[in-house]
Amino acid sequence: MAAGVFLRLLTDTRFRRYVKVDSAAISDIHVGDTPDPLAVEAASRRGYDIGNIRVRKVESRDFDGTTLLAMDTLVLAFLRNMAPRGLGDRPRLLSRYAALGGDNIVDPYGGAPVDYHVALNLIEASCKALMSVLLLNRRL
Repeated sequence: MAAGVFLRLLTDTRFRRYVKVDSAAISDIHVGDTPDPLAVEAASRRGYDIGNIRVRKVESRDFDGTTLLAMDTLVLAFLRNMAPRGLGDRPRLLSRYAALGGDNIVDPYGGAPVDYHVALNLIEASCKALMSVLLLNRRL
């Protein structure tokens, strides 16, 4: 869901052509899959089209000139451990950009529809805060 939210925010700026947004997982279990139907429905209700996003597995090349954002501390630790030497500080928590009162945006997969809306609330707040930081710092 985060990729769809951030893509939408980028679309509203002149920076879209300079930024690539992707969805990647630390496991290959769902590689090639589209998002869960409950995620697609929750996102669609808020105007985000995530139905065509396909998951791929994180690769070492993803650390080259890239900001990797993790949804929770477990994924963050995994990314930092797999990072090439000297790039372990590249992965960051998405939630750190917004004052959410916690580090983790819990993956709602397997949960109820309300769980997807809770996650989407946190994702939206974090992505909007990230976009503000990038625009203020002219990092886009």
